[in-house]
Amino acid sequence: MEKQKVQEIAIKLLAIHTGLDKVYITTDGQGFSDLDRAESHARTLKDDTVFDFDRHTAPIEEPKKVEIDKERKELITEYVELFENQPAHNIGTETLRQKIADKKAELEAKQTTTLTGDDIITGAIAPEDKGQSIAETVDTKEDVNNEQKT
Repeated sequence: MEKQKVQEIAIKLLAIHTGLDKVYITTDGQGFSDLDRAESHARTLKDDTVFDFDRHTAPIEEPKKVEIDKERKELITEYVELFENQPAHNIGTETLRQKIADKKAELEAKQTTTLTGDDIITGAIAPEDKGQSIAETVDTKEDVNNEQKT
């Protein structure tokens, strides 16, 4: 969105809402009185720039761009890689960090599986006899373990 259009929106909003000293405008033309809400909305847009307008600053002045936290952008990228979808646009940074940590722990736990007996495996069980299926191999090992207990 061009700078002139953003300024026009800000001037209109400040004229309507006389109690506001600042407004934040996203690149789709939406105005907000709260920076957090503007940033949250901006994350859903292709261009996540948020413009900051102060009532006491001349409207002709260059609008200030409010940069969304670089760390948060990196966390969102990592989240997308792990979960293969975007997080909720209003998810908190701490919640995002925790979900990523939980998912990493879950993936780590899935890589190593422990069976009863002395077998530690990753992935699938290899049948001992070429004629047996994986399920038959597991059943055979369980039968052996049960016989050893008695």
